[in-house]
Amino acid sequence: MEIMSIALPAALALAADPITSLVDTAFVGHIGSAELAAVGVSVSVFNLVSKLFNVPLLNVTTSFVAEEQAIAAKDDNDSTETSKKVLPSVSTSLVLAAGVGIAEAIALSLGSDFLMDVMAIPFDSPMRIPAEQFLRLRAYGAPPIVVALAAQGAFR
Repeated sequence: MEIMSIALPAALALAADPITSLVDTAFVGHIGSAELAAVGVSVSVFNLVSKLFNVPLLNVTTSFVAEEQAIAAKDDNDSTETSKKVLPSVSTSLVLAAGVGIAEAIALSLGSDFLMDVMAIPFDSPMRIPAEQFLRLRAYGAPPIVVALAAQGAFR
């Protein structure tokens, strides 16, 4: 039962972004086919940029916090007093994640035109403008997603 109390929140945290994309797709699908195609392209770009930065941040956060916890546990074994330890790597990783998330949001917002060119969406395509608009709006979600992933890595 203890494993489930840890695994369920972790699984829900990992499922949050795909569920958000699914809800976006469901709602936009009622608007029109060009808009639905625009969401598909924008979600792909957002996920690509996110994975490029978030996966290394998550892995590094996990390893730094684990290393610091191991050092703290060794120090606890050497002393007779038990108290909660402050782990600077946790706060450092959350601040770094906030910075990375803000950088992602700025890059996605300002680079939406370039990113649509990379995805080979022509200027005269009816989905070009909605795709850029959706990507700019979706970029506002990057900082909380990155901070949540770093928190997940810190508290594994």
